[in-house]
Amino acid sequence: PVLGLDAANRELFYKELLLDYSENKRMVILSTHLIEEVSNIIDEAVIIHDGKLLMHSPTEQMANMGYSLSGRKDDVSAFTGGLDVISTDVIGGFATAYIKGTVPDALPEGLEAGRLSLQKVFVELTGVNMEDSNE
Repeated sequence: PVLGLDAANRELFYKELLLDYSENKRMVILSTHLIEEVSNIIDEAVIIHDGKLLMHSPTEQMANMGYSLSGRKDDVSAFTGGLDVISTDVIGGFATAYIKGTVPDALPEGLEAGRLSLQKVFVELTGVNMEDSNE
């Protein structure tokens, strides 16, 4: 519904949608590729790829299926050995690994854990990433 709208009008659309929803509770189905833009206003997400249902769950559950781990490339690599790493982004000497599971209680100094974004879950589940686009 927001295709072709500039950022200000998309924000206005979402604001009006939420206002209308608060006054008239019902299910609203919103289909979009602007995942991060809607991630804070949706309760559940359905991820479909190549006509197949990959996941349908509350957005909070999707975000909690794993975590990101950032730091110096060598430190991230050393710490993630043996973990269920979904993918790793490397820029220069800095890396961010995306890992399935829960954040460990203790992390070595220099490593920082964060939440998975809904967009990252989508990208990883559909297998669409930068490495694929360069082939």
